[in-house]
Amino acid sequence: MSQFSPDAPLPAEKLEKLLKAEVAYVYYSRLITDRYPALNLPIFQHQFTTAADPLRLIDQLPIAAEDQLDWQRLTHPAENLQGTADQLAYLDPLIADAKRGTKTGPLTSALETFRDLRETIRQITEAGILTPDDYLTYLLLDYTPLQDFLAVGPPVIRVEQLRALIAADIVTLVPPEMRVKTTDAAFSVSTPANGHALTSRVLIEARTPAIDVNVTTNPLIRQLLASNLGHPDQRQQADGNAYFTHALAIDPTTDRVLNAIGQPHNSLYAFGIITESTHWMTGLSPRPGINDGNLRAADRIAQQIMTGEHTFDDPLVN
Repeated sequence: MSQFSPDAPLPAEKLEKLLKAEVAYVYYSRLITDRYPALNLPIFQHQFTTAADPLRLIDQLPIAAEDQLDWQRLTHPAENLQGTADQLAYLDPLIADAKRGTKTGPLTSALETFRDLRETIRQITEAGILTPDDYLTYLLLDYTPLQDFLAVGPPVIRVEQLRALIAADIVTLVPPEMRVKTTDAAFSVSTPANGHALTSRVLIEARTPAIDVNVTTNPLIRQLLASNLGHPDQRQQADGNAYFTHALAIDPTTDRVLNAIGQPHNSLYAFGIITESTHWMTGLSPRPGINDGNLRAADRIAQQIMTGEHTFDDPLVN
């Protein structure tokens, strides 16, 4: 990625192609080892990494259609799940693959790649090598929800328990675009895909609220904004329109808070999820052996506090 810069940005289409190729590389490497021993794995890996279009290489290999990585089905499974039987048939191979772990299960290993790529995405975010348009439409609105969907989830035993509840007709999965209306005594749940509404006297919203400094009730952040000591991060698109990333505006190389006119404070820093979108995936717990970005940010802030210097060599942004 070193050949790209804010003045020579990385196109979102190229980034998406590279990310898909990385996932496919892991998937087919595990798949060939597992189910296609007649194929030469080192030759495949060399051809894949040197091909101009590595994904087209798969069409030339004797891999059964049902074994090929179906990106559309992977990212939009609900399109093919019309009832309980389809849902169970979808979950069964996922459960079996997950039990094999990230070292042997082809799909589980491939999805683990999203976790391994997080540091790369962090560096792309820090370096500002996506245009504001691509940063919004691809990274924030497309890729981030996708990696949350594919790489974040419960342990396999919880999926097995969910499967059992679905099979016992205790749990009903609602199709996408769920709509909720209230009646005199119940909640009514419907979607464009189902023919009738489900009703319940209890509704539990079990989602984590989105991070957004524009609507936060945190008194410290509200005071920072009200006093113009800080302001929400805003990006300018090519068409002249602007959008908020929902983060507190900071200098990403030093984590210093930017005041209302965009100047950094010498002794006011922001750390953690309030910087989400300026930094990336700040709410994750550190993983061993990866030199976690959150921990490096903490070191960076501590170094500045102790030395009073804001210019230094930081591998997170250089």
